[in-house]
Amino acid sequence: DPAVLIPVLGLGILGYVALQFFYKGLGVGKVGVVVPIASSYPLITVLLAVVFFGEALSFVHAGAIALIILGSIFLSARVEDWKKPFRIHINEGVVFALLTCVGWGIWYFYSKVPVSMVGPILTSLLVELAIFLVAGFHFAISKQKWISIDWKLGKWVVLAGILGAIGSFSYNFGIRIADVSLVVAFAACTPLVSTLFAYVAY
Repeated sequence: DPAVLIPVLGLGILGYVALQFFYKGLGVGKVGVVVPIASSYPLITVLLAVVFFGEALSFVHAGAIALIILGSIFLSARVEDWKKPFRIHINEGVVFALLTCVGWGIWYFYSKVPVSMVGPILTSLLVELAIFLVAGFHFAISKQKWISIDWKLGKWVVLAGILGAIGSFSYNFGIRIADVSLVVAFAACTPLVSTLFAYVAY
């Protein structure tokens, strides 16, 4: 269905731009400030899902979502970055973190549109392809030089890509059979998974 190309391209552009904001925030700000703010994107997604998809939140449902989101934020926060008096400065990455939060929040919400049109597998494939094309276009117009990647690093990049594709499909499959507001809360548990993996692996 050609009609699916518009939301897919929109998701590709939004996903890539939000990721660039996130990297920019990490480049100019403190990880312990940028990551927790960016990780609060489920608040945006849940709000949009309730308003536009008419998803109902019971008190227990809302409380569980809040606990998952707060846990993710606390896990990704670095206490030493928050000890200093908190002042919002662009150079601290806060603005980029907020832009990331809004971008990811809309992205996770809007993913429901193509999933309802063509299903989770084709949506995952098309959105990942769209992000790849947008990244390639950005790379071409920015006139950056191509660098060779050491195989030791390259295999991790490939693994990250494979795991990202599995995560994309899993999320899309989840929102096909359940409410976006519920699925996104579990998808936001990445800091917990990362923390446990780092504890085991390192």
